[in-house]
Amino acid sequence: MKRVRVLLFALALGVLSTWAEDFGLDTCGARFGFSHHKGVDRFLSSEAYATWNLPWHRTSGSNWTWQCQMEMSAGWLGGRGEDGFVGSLGPMLSVGHKRVPVRLAVGVSPTFLSREKYGPTDFDSTLQFTSHAGLNVRLNSRLTLGYRFQHTSNAGLGQRNPGLNLNVIAVGWRF
Repeated sequence: MKRVRVLLFALALGVLSTWAEDFGLDTCGARFGFSHHKGVDRFLSSEAYATWNLPWHRTSGSNWTWQCQMEMSAGWLGGRGEDGFVGSLGPMLSVGHKRVPVRLAVGVSPTFLSREKYGPTDFDSTLQFTSHAGLNVRLNSRLTLGYRFQHTSNAGLGQRNPGLNLNVIAVGWRF
């Protein structure tokens, strides 16, 4: 039985080492978000983010690429006179053409808020989910500029679910 466990462990290490070739830091940067509301009802955010390429990717014969990624962010969320921490970690899919410097990125992440209430807005839970879709433009081999629309809510798991929609601008550095 001990030999079987050692063999399974060695096999797992072999699989992980082949995946490690494709796993790597892709981009780090900063994002700034704002809601469509005006004045005291406006929410703002700023955060640092990083994306890692996962081993699952595909390139078609017509040069279209599909890359699975993991994205992590941590930062500040402010609105209705209150400030708090926001952090997320989740999968993302990036799609583009090798000859075009624009990529579509979509994803969903469990999101942690340090507070449930921002003034009269009650998110009902510190656990939220953020879904997003946007475009990233490679300005050169290292610098990216992006826009995404994101929606954060508790997915109906609470009694209240006001949700939060943000327009987000990103600046990133590719590795």
